[in-house]
Amino acid sequence: MPRENPAVSIIVPVYNLEKLLPRCLASIAAQTTPDWECVLVDDGSADGSLAVCRQWAEQDARFRVLHQENGGVSAARNAGTQAARAPYFLFVDADDTILPETAAWALERQARHPGDLIGWVLHDQTQTPPDFDAPPCKQYTKDQLQAYIFTVPSANVTNKLFDASVIREGGVQYPVGQPRGEDMQFCIAYFHAFFAARPDAIVRQYDLPLYIVHGDNGAERASKKAVAAHPIEWEPEQFRGYLAVLRQEYRQMSDSMGGLDAVPVEDAVNLCRQYCRRFAFALWAAHQLGEPVPRDFYRWPEIRELLGVMGKKKLYNAYYWPLRMQCTPLVRAMYQSDESDSKKLFWKVYWLGWYALGGKWRTR
Repeated sequence: MPRENPAVSIIVPVYNLEKLLPRCLASIAAQTTPDWECVLVDDGSADGSLAVCRQWAEQDARFRVLHQENGGVSAARNAGTQAARAPYFLFVDADDTILPETAAWALERQARHPGDLIGWVLHDQTQTPPDFDAPPCKQYTKDQLQAYIFTVPSANVTNKLFDASVIREGGVQYPVGQPRGEDMQFCIAYFHAFFAARPDAIVRQYDLPLYIVHGDNGAERASKKAVAAHPIEWEPEQFRGYLAVLRQEYRQMSDSMGGLDAVPVEDAVNLCRQYCRRFAFALWAAHQLGEPVPRDFYRWPEIRELLGVMGKKKLYNAYYWPLRMQCTPLVRAMYQSDESDSKKLFWKVYWLGWYALGGKWRTR
């Protein structure tokens, strides 16, 4: 019999995944700790997904089934969090799986570090048995939040143990109706609520592959393709003066890490890629809003540090040469292409730059 107050609620949004869903639910049923509940939210599936959910609930009462009209993955996850009874949440996509030890390990690590945020990594397959006793761990404070966001897949909701009290007391929800980026919005809102409640807490990011992304769902790939073809969606009024805002954010991030040059190379490559792209967006947004770009933009210490570290450590991304050449129109066009379906210009510039540098710079 399931407990009235399980230790962890595993929330699974379900939509038209009748064939792949049993694999996901079997991985949940195989958890080494019995103290869990699984909230299955069928989001108006047109296939036999709801019947699969109900079948598993009949076999194991720890599976609970909610059914609603189709409202999208955000609406389904919101419904799951509202119905969940445990003090901690795990989010799992219906076409993926988790290791048998996932819930037990996350809860045990949370007990070791109460009040902190526990995270792990996503893998497309498990190549070697993970070291559950001593996995490498990186730690981030409140002041290093931006570095955390851009050095690990922090915008993904399936690689963290979420505290239900932070979600509820902070009013954290998924943005219903948003065609993309719902994970990132939820995570960023959660991070801010988390550190507002616990300013001295630490994010503990473990290099442990607890979640397996299978990527064999044709419907999911079609959905991602449709998203990629979607025109750029943004709220213009939210980004007036964004170049100055981004400059300040970058400086705070760099200072919190002791300077970008002090960041380990495997983290620096991600930080550089993300901030190059964000500065490209800022230039694109300024053009869309009719805002002038500061004449000394390319002489900003932040831009010089960013490009300087990339050159020193040989960290490559597609925006490096356009920014290095101070070619603002090309940077804007690159971002526009990056957001398009074909990315034709983006990849053309990427490979031109890559071969011009000898094809030996680090990309990840």
